[in-house]
Amino acid sequence: MLAYLFYYHPDPAASDPRAVLYANGVTPQGGYTKILWIFLKRNRSHALVIRGYERATGATFVQRVRGAGLYVPSIVDVPSAGCWDLRVRTASRPRNSATFTFIVP
Repeated sequence: MLAYLFYYHPDPAASDPRAVLYANGVTPQGGYTKILWIFLKRNRSHALVIRGYERATGATFVQRVRGAGLYVPSIVDVPSAGCWDLRVRTASRPRNSATFTFIVP
């Protein structure tokens, strides 16, 4: 599984070109933090489970995303600012997962 950040267009003049994930799925400019999940094996349907853990407060959230085919778009809806670890896995193969860490302003 691959993840492509739809919403992120790095500014070559920026001193820190890393991608930022914004709380509630919306950027300050009003865009949505869409992520395109690309599966390497075609299935009739895919179900992703995204579990978030905020390091300082211990807050958590769970988001489920359903789709079909090789490409499944979603808006990841992190509930608040903080340093979040996001664990993404497919429902059909829970042992296959990826963990991302985001600083949410």
